[in-house]
Amino acid sequence: MNETMHTDIMKNEFGWEVPVESVPLPSKGAIYSPDSFLYNTETLQIKAMTAKEEDILTSQAFIKENVVVEKLIQSCLIEKSIDVDDLINGDRNALMVSIRITGYGSDYIAKHTCGNCGHHNK
Repeated sequence: MNETMHTDIMKNEFGWEVPVESVPLPSKGAIYSPDSFLYNTETLQIKAMTAKEEDILTSQAFIKENVVVEKLIQSCLIEKSIDVDDLINGDRNALMVSIRITGYGSDYIAKHTCGNCGHHNK
């Protein structure tokens, strides 16, 4: 079953659509080749993470191949013709942060204990 058919079933049968977000690209597409789809592209659309993307994040095969990030971005991009390897790091990072927010929210809770004094920092 292709992605479009799956989306139609989710929408038509269950009344649920995966949310789509526009992500501003830090490069605004200025540095890409004029032959590239990314040339002068200021934003890219991503779909929110679903269980499929959770499976990508935990795939031992993708982890061993060191392709988890590429597979996750590719899965969430609406424009499937984009080669994730063509993205510059800043644009890739912007997409990853936005994808993370769609899956887990904008809060990022972290705790750290100082190695010198043992103070717990949030």
